[in-house]
Amino acid sequence: NDLPISLGMHTSTQYTKGGYSLQGGYSLVYIFGGCSGEFQAISANDDESPWRCTVISDYAFSYDPYTDSYRSLTKMPIAKYGHTATEVDGKIWVIGGRSRSDDKDKVDHQV
Repeated sequence: NDLPISLGMHTSTQYTKGGYSLQGGYSLVYIFGGCSGEFQAISANDDESPWRCTVISDYAFSYDPYTDSYRSLTKMPIAKYGHTATEVDGKIWVIGGRSRSDDKDKVDHQV
């Protein structure tokens, strides 16, 4: 199955409920944010990146590889792309990346 929307520069991480996958735990893959539009070149600027995403996603999905299905989750409070996600002690953290503010991309360091 394909993601419900087209995304680029999104992130994903695995979360296993009930222990490790090999020990009978149940794993899901979580997908967060990304660029759902086109990338646009930026003229001379102080930014380290020469492009920006035109439509940034705040969507979150879970993917169940056992049923090959996606489920929409609560949207993220900040739309972002180029970020990372990791699971620690049963919580998934989405960190860093870029978000849109006043028609300019900004590096986002919220945790």
